[in-house]
Amino acid sequence: GEPLGSGGQYALPWGFEANTVSYNREVFDALGVQPAETMDELVALAAQLNEEAPAAGFDGMYGIATRGSRQWATIHPGFMTQYSREGGRDFELVDGALVPAMNSDVAVEFHEKWATMMRDSGPANWTNYFWYEVGTDLGAGNAAMIYDADILGYFQNQEGGSAEAGNLGWHPGPQGADGSYATNQWIWSLGMNASSQQKSAAWHFLQWATGKEHLTTAVLDGDMVNPVRQSIVENPDFQEKMADNVGYLETLNTILPETRILFTPQPAFFDATTLWAGALQEIYGGADARETLDALVEEIAASTE
Repeated sequence: GEPLGSGGQYALPWGFEANTVSYNREVFDALGVQPAETMDELVALAAQLNEEAPAAGFDGMYGIATRGSRQWATIHPGFMTQYSREGGRDFELVDGALVPAMNSDVAVEFHEKWATMMRDSGPANWTNYFWYEVGTDLGAGNAAMIYDADILGYFQNQEGGSAEAGNLGWHPGPQGADGSYATNQWIWSLGMNASSQQKSAAWHFLQWATGKEHLTTAVLDGDMVNPVRQSIVENPDFQEKMADNVGYLETLNTILPETRILFTPQPAFFDATTLWAGALQEIYGGADARETLDALVEEIAASTE
C-alpha cells in the first residue's frame, strides 16, 4: 500500500513535526565540529562528542540521544528517518502480499551502526528513553545532540524553556548514499465523525482551525510549529520570528520535499513496530544483528498473514 492510502481525504492537517538533528551549538563550537553529513560521520561524531565534551568543560555530557524504549515510538522518529535514507524498508510488496523487510543486508548494517552509536555514545539507560527524556537531556545540556522531532528541540530553545534555551541549532541529519533526505513525519489532523449531528458547525470549526488566518496567528503570537501551510512558512514575519532558532527553517526547507509518512500501512503496525524496537534493544545489548532481525521478520510475518 501507499503510506497515505487512497480514496477521499477524511481529515485536514493542522500541524506536523519532522525528524532532524538538533544540537548544542556551544559544544560544537568549542570542539570545532560540524553536524554529520553521512551515517558513518554521525557515528564518529557522536563518539567524539561523547569523549571530548566532558573534558572541554561540559560535565556529564554524552554524544547523542534518541528514543530507545520498547515501543513503536522508538522506530518512528530519527531511526526510521535515517533507516529510510540508507535504503531500508519496513515492508515490501511481493506477489500481492506484504513481506517484512527488516532483515535485508542494508537493514542489518544499519541496525548494527545505530546500536553501536547508542551503546557507545548514548545515555546509560537508553532502553528507557522516550521523547520526553530525549528532549529534556538536550535542554539540560546532557546530550550534545538528538535525532528526533525538530519541534522537540524548538520548545527547549525558547526563552525559559530549558537551561540551553537560545543555544540550540538544527541540521537535516545525514543524507543517504544516494543523497536522500527522506524524513518521517508525524501529523496532527482534525476530522469529523460521520455520525455527527452537528456537521455544519463542525465543518465551520474545521475551516477556522486549519485556516490561514488562525494558523498565522498561532505561529506568530504563539509557538505553533510546524505550520502545514506553505504560505505561512514563506511569511516574512514567521521567518523573522524563527531567525533565533539557528538552522531551523533552513533545515525544514531542505527536508520538506522528501518529508512524508515512511511506514507502510498495515493493520499490525503497533505490534510490528514494538517487536522491532525490542529487536533493536537486543542488538544494542550485544545480540547478533542478522539472527535477531531474521527472527523478527519471521515473527512479524506470522502476525500479518
